[in-house]
Amino acid sequence: MKFIKPFVLFSLFSFSLQLVFAQHLPLENWMQGLRIRQEVNLKHDYHVLFKDSTRLLVSSKIYMDTVLKKSYLLHTNKDARKSYENRIMKIYVDSTVSITRKSYDVGVKEGVANDSCWLFKLIDGKISVYSPFAEGSQSNSFMYKGLSIDGGPIESWEPEKILPLVKNVYRAYVRYSNKHYDECIKNYNRTYDKKNVRKSF
Repeated sequence: MKFIKPFVLFSLFSFSLQLVFAQHLPLENWMQGLRIRQEVNLKHDYHVLFKDSTRLLVSSKIYMDTVLKKSYLLHTNKDARKSYENRIMKIYVDSTVSITRKSYDVGVKEGVANDSCWLFKLIDGKISVYSPFAEGSQSNSFMYKGLSIDGGPIESWEPEKILPLVKNVYRAYVRYSNKHYDECIKNYNRTYDKKNVRKSF
């Protein structure tokens, strides 16, 4: 009988663990792998509004269930015994209306629920962009998930959708052409706001 070498057993064990834990990852890992800085998705106190109008305060990061393809929060009922089966509860996005984070640095950040994740407004203006992260100090196009133009409904983020607007603003269009979408949108919004101020006088 041949024996399996120890390093082969270890490799099989490690692979099995990866399959198990890959199903439930912090959202930033699911989107970009371990290259993303961890401060993109920090643990926060979220005020959760459920579809049945009940509310709950949850302290959690935002996680992604890669099997169901939707985000969730982890809530621990500290009043329940550790042996209680439902002591740790997953709150999936589709069971909620919104989650809200309040802090001194970003003020109030509301995440509106859609089919797969909560959407937090990242850039506000003529072109508004939404992110699945609640961090307010960072803005980068890899975080873009939703898009709204002129206060309209939120739709999926696709760069081509903003081209008809930004192509008429030279600096914004240059940034668009170089795929610097973050700078492009901010430049366009500033230009649009300045034009509106001039019109008001």
